[in-house]
Amino acid sequence: MIDEFEELEINSVEVLDRSIKKIESMIRNSYEYRKYISYILDEKEFANPLFDDYDLENVTQELHHIISLYDLVKLAAYDLIVKQEKSDLLSFDIAKEVINLHLDDLIPVCILPKNVHELVHSSQYTIAKEEVHLGKYKIFLKKYKEDFDKDVIKIYQDHGAIGLEEFIKEEK
Repeated sequence: MIDEFEELEINSVEVLDRSIKKIESMIRNSYEYRKYISYILDEKEFANPLFDDYDLENVTQELHHIISLYDLVKLAAYDLIVKQEKSDLLSFDIAKEVINLHLDDLIPVCILPKNVHELVHSSQYTIAKEEVHLGKYKIFLKKYKEDFDKDVIKIYQDHGAIGLEEFIKEEK
């Protein structure tokens, strides 16, 4: 995927990386995304069942993306720039696409206490399949499956998307 971006005059991986991080920051700071996070953290349907027996009222809860926001931005950018051949694209357009994926419940997420979230990112805690809200992940997969790196597929499998490889093969 990165090679094809480079052919589009994004002349280095560093430039691509900086652009993705800038868009990621735009998303995190947007009103719509912050409202989405608030909604997810407040809704019982998204609650993490492994923490049902704990009093988490005074514990900071955080949203964890099963596929990183960075990878989501990269997938959306690739889709819009390469596959849809949009030449007049702004960073805002890519950010809006990623926010809409969230609002449409297409992105698998998990709610974790802050300290557990930190453990996940330091590879000291593995998220159980039961902890993940998959949403309508099959719609997401249908749109982006051809662009997934093997690493992204492995992440999905490890976090509860049973039969992902079969689904991807079926849909091709």
